[in-house]
Amino acid sequence: HPPPNTRYPIFKFQKNNHAEMMFNGTVRISKISDFRDKEKHKNQILDEGEGTATFQGHNHTTQIEINNQYIFCATEHFLSDSLLWAISEGKECCVMVTDPEELYKRITNNTQTGLTHTGSRKCAYVTTRIFEQEAGRLQELSATQLLN
Repeated sequence: HPPPNTRYPIFKFQKNNHAEMMFNGTVRISKISDFRDKEKHKNQILDEGEGTATFQGHNHTTQIEINNQYIFCATEHFLSDSLLWAISEGKECCVMVTDPEELYKRITNNTQTGLTHTGSRKCAYVTTRIFEQEAGRLQELSATQLLN
């Protein structure tokens, strides 16, 4: 069973047709590697570092890339930056999931998916400091880094 750390309820901002699919029993879930694909995603959904990590040692660097995991993104805060993001990304509606664990159970119990729910976790995005040289001066840029 998944850990009991999922907040209730959760909110899924999406296009109308994806919400209709949910109400008809089909949930759209993406591979984590899809979020690195510039052809599929743009703006804030595109994350070229999604599912990757770089470890640097004294004389070597190791890059880890996760490709075969599926992810269902939602938020526990309706009135938040998530709502502003959804509006800016052209999302048309929001579905409130009152029992996320039941949703995950139904997805994983469906023999057609072959998926196993390994847990629900809250993502912590923290601001990092990135500098870019522009017109002969350094400019601080805003960026986020996904932490576990």
